[in-house]
Amino acid sequence: SQNIRFTLLKAVARHEADIANDFMGLETYRRNIEHIIHICQARGIAVVLSTFSQFLYPEVRDDALYLKYSDGLRRENSVIRELAAKHSLPLVDNEALIPQEEKYFFDTLHFTPEGMRLLAENISHPIIDHLRCRERQGPIGRELDKISR
Repeated sequence: SQNIRFTLLKAVARHEADIANDFMGLETYRRNIEHIIHICQARGIAVVLSTFSQFLYPEVRDDALYLKYSDGLRRENSVIRELAAKHSLPLVDNEALIPQEEKYFFDTLHFTPEGMRLLAENISHPIIDHLRCRERQGPIGRELDKISR
């Protein structure tokens, strides 16, 4: 029997990560997100962008690997902010909106149920606003108005 996780890692990893290297891949990340934006806009799909939040709890705050991942996350979030501004898209800045508190995170990246609730609430606001604007006079708009009261 094999552990598929380690088999997959072996197949995609050529060598150990060198955290001294500069963070790479931002231009590919930017290009890919922008392509997704263009595809959605071409098909009339409304787009909401969101930054990602993480929590460096005390045991990992000074760990070089976690700091490297944190730096990459901040850079990716900057790309998301830039693309939201460039394309005039709503942005849910969860990096700023989710408090850096243990009660919202199981670990550095995964949310507790309370963190997921906050994430869902943050993301729901621009979606509800969009639906209200689009369907103000229709049944969906009336239902959303009831929900928000």
